[in-house]
Amino acid sequence: MSDPVRCALIGCGPMGAATARELVLSWPHHGAPLQLTLVDRDARRLHALAAALPASAGVAVKAHHGDAAHHRTRQLLAEQTVLATALSWVDAAPALDLTLEHGLRLVGIGRPPADPRTELASRASVSGASIVVGAGLEPGLTEILARRLARDLDVGGTVHSYCGGVPRSPRPPMHHVSWYGTRMTIDARPTYRLRGGVLRQVERFSGVEMVDVPGLGSLEAFHDGLAPYVGADAVLGSLADYTAKTLRWRGYADRVRLLAEIGLLGELPVQTVDGPVRPRALLDAVLAPHISAQHGDTDVTVLAVQSSGTSGGTPSNRSTVTIAETDPVTGVTGMGRLTGAVHAAAIRAACGLGAGVHYAHEVLADGKADALLERFLATGISVTEHSDAWLTRSQPGHGVTEDRDE
Repeated sequence: MSDPVRCALIGCGPMGAATARELVLSWPHHGAPLQLTLVDRDARRLHALAAALPASAGVAVKAHHGDAAHHRTRQLLAEQTVLATALSWVDAAPALDLTLEHGLRLVGIGRPPADPRTELASRASVSGASIVVGAGLEPGLTEILARRLARDLDVGGTVHSYCGGVPRSPRPPMHHVSWYGTRMTIDARPTYRLRGGVLRQVERFSGVEMVDVPGLGSLEAFHDGLAPYVGADAVLGSLADYTAKTLRWRGYADRVRLLAEIGLLGELPVQTVDGPVRPRALLDAVLAPHISAQHGDTDVTVLAVQSSGTSGGTPSNRSTVTIAETDPVTGVTGMGRLTGAVHAAAIRAACGLGAGVHYAHEVLADGKADALLERFLATGISVTEHSDAWLTRSQPGHGVTEDRDE
């Protein structure tokens, strides 16, 4: 029998739980067995997940209470075949440092602030570390499916993607639910688009347009998701126009821009009659009861990728659409189901990668991308391929808001 694959999954929140479940269910029975260690700082959440995972031949699960900053946990992690982080890029920093120090493998879903290949490649090469970046939904599946369509286009084609998880029953004031916790993911960050083959930074939440999703309704889309490193990709970088927009219920972008304009996203304390207060901390506290997931909340997560141009000189228009809803049996959200499937697939692929920094859309390309879509179908996620645009795009009221270059 082959030596077991030792995987430590760090972070047992909603996305980590989805990854753990997918690893257990999809691990190939004919290969090396999997020794999965769940790692989390929240003991109650950790042990609840360990107890809830289904039994599977060839997979052994244990739980470890701690985090990558603790000496005992670091010793455990240093013995693993691969580390998997279901954390933000910032929270995954201790695991990343350990990976670079000991020449380990790491697969994360967090969004890096810039281009990690430029920043980390030399250190990874020296230590022999192998790092897979963006192995989630966005970044991750968005670029995987965009690249899958773009590879068949002649140079100069166009790809637009629309991705978002929205509550089936939105509630005011934001008409949104945070599936990650009690805090909205609206921190300032650079956002990009490819236009004319050039990577351009655009204002986040600009470029608003309405998108009609059959069976769901009219959602708004805005610039939010494109990572800067896609411009260096041999396939995606050859596109004349590439955008990655986020989907939300109508009015979301205007509400967030208003919060920013009146200063409620500020991190520096302001003086009040009750003393100094950080505006963002106050906003988070006020919004938490309205945006936290509650019993009975369900989501619909949509990812539609559309390509247009020519293929071999012949006009080509294609779209791939995935729609995942909260699983009524397990309660795993559609966002979690998609994220967990991508993360698990990248973890399996990482075991065969050499040293360096790899992007999930490179690792899960070609046949692996097709296999990922087949896995979606096998688990009840809707996947449809169309030879047209599929989505209907329209103007929000008086017209599409401008793409604002920064």
